[in-house]
Amino acid sequence: MATSEQIRGMLLEEALLYLLRLSGYRTVEEVGNDNTLKMGSAGLKVLGRGSEHQIDAIADYSIAPPFSNSQRLLLEAKFQSKPTGINIIRNAVGVLKDVNEYWVSRDNVPPKARYHYQVAIFSTSDYTRYAQRYAYAHDVYLIPLHRSNFFQPVIQAIEAINVDNIGRRNKHFLRNFRRFIRQNLNEDFDYNDLEVFYKINEDKLDIFNIVEYDFENYYLRRYNFNFSRDNINHITKFLKKCHKLNGALMAMLEKQIPIFLVPNSDIKTEELENNYNIEISWGEGGYYIRELGSNYDMFSFDLPEDILNLYAEQGFLFGETRFGVEAKRMFEIQAIITSYNQVRVITLKLDKASLDELCRRGM
Repeated sequence: MATSEQIRGMLLEEALLYLLRLSGYRTVEEVGNDNTLKMGSAGLKVLGRGSEHQIDAIADYSIAPPFSNSQRLLLEAKFQSKPTGINIIRNAVGVLKDVNEYWVSRDNVPPKARYHYQVAIFSTSDYTRYAQRYAYAHDVYLIPLHRSNFFQPVIQAIEAINVDNIGRRNKHFLRNFRRFIRQNLNEDFDYNDLEVFYKINEDKLDIFNIVEYDFENYYLRRYNFNFSRDNINHITKFLKKCHKLNGALMAMLEKQIPIFLVPNSDIKTEELENNYNIEISWGEGGYYIRELGSNYDMFSFDLPEDILNLYAEQGFLFGETRFGVEAKRMFEIQAIITSYNQVRVITLKLDKASLDELCRRGM
């Protein structure tokens, strides 16, 4: 039976996968001809050298980097109030090592369907110091969300769903609920015509208690998800909040530190220009990026501060390996954006004063 934490984590994962499509990520939903995947009773499994790993939030990077296997992101989302601990990171490190070592020669020919796996752990809370240091050492990327102000409406919409009041949680519940959420995030959804999607039964609404036809394979399937009327409204609000953001950018600070840039909902992300001179400000909600000389916040983001310190100590934020020295180059944030079937690089150039303030906060 799916726990409340697992249900909220799943909703968060699907929101993130939907938003990351603008950064060139495509959700992996079926096994197809991929011999590194298999379908289990609860969803997709990634094959490793020593075991199979249940991972539902998988995304392929649609841009092929030169001299590298295709990149595949394994995404995990933690929806909790307590800090994410080192045990979660240890598990991710084990999975990462195992799946990267899975390959099988057939007829003495090595396979070419291999992936360069990456693991990102998003969290609505912070991470413990030991978790951050362990993740830094093993290339597991940590993306905190609780100080990214523009993402808070999505988090609040998930919190409002009464996951304890969801019935019929059989072994296929989470897989089917994920499928429903993913389908309605990725397709046009008519919020004013809910009766098409929900059948009213007294004081309950049964999501997917309608039949779904697959004429090619000649079968029909019935889903039995029971939600209260309030939960229907909260799930609808969650979908709306994701659609209002439309997309987010996975960017890199100085080509080293990944950050999740969540746009102001007023921004049409696909219409962003290629270059901006920016400054970073700090407010109650966390970090903000604004165009230099403007008071308009374009993006919000959060950073794991111990990891920021570790990068700075290694000289990745400055020209030398100590705090307090003069920066020798313009600090840059770069993000790849895919819009209107075009791939572009957006470069955000950070002024020196904002760089100093960023590192003071990291200390």
